[in-house]
Amino acid sequence: MMMSYAHGLQVLNTLEWFDLFLLHLAHEEDKQQFFDIISLSYIEAYTRTEDFIFLLKRLLKHCRRGGFLRWQEGELPETTSVAYTQFCYYIVEALGKCKRGIMPLIPYSTTTALMGGWLLSAGCGNIVKDDLVVDVSAGQPLHDSFVYQMSIIALLLKPLLLKLDMLTEAEIDDLRLQMEEEFADPLFEGTCWIHTVWGTY
Repeated sequence: MMMSYAHGLQVLNTLEWFDLFLLHLAHEEDKQQFFDIISLSYIEAYTRTEDFIFLLKRLLKHCRRGGFLRWQEGELPETTSVAYTQFCYYIVEALGKCKRGIMPLIPYSTTTALMGGWLLSAGCGNIVKDDLVVDVSAGQPLHDSFVYQMSIIALLLKPLLLKLDMLTEAEIDDLRLQMEEEFADPLFEGTCWIHTVWGTY
């Protein structure tokens, strides 16, 4: 099931594909497939805010009693890159327009603060949260990985930003190139926060 989801991320119209994935889960309950651990990672941008509880409850129907649901999301990194700060603004605006991954009534706030509560509401207990702070500044071991991931994210979000008429293709490309230059600055500093929540079913 998760392999199908991972494959779906490669299609151009990812948001619509994930909507179909949620509908697919609704019709899977008659199939007796159960797992000890169900793991979700970085689904925030692909899920309508109103659908998180629905998704978690559907997935728990495929979890064995005593099994675990693991959910990991990351906050938008904080960096010294001016271009990346602008890019984050457009990301949040785009997700807000699509009603995905953004907390209603709280501008520029992602849903990570609600993960534990949503697991409880879906039927999990014994909620455990683990927060990890990652330094992605220039010269740090994970800097190159961060730069690569940001380049991929910029490419993946380009069709959405164009579809919503938020930026032109030239503006997106210029912003991406400026980010690359600022990431390469030896004085660049950046911090990522990764939140992992476990719940027992």
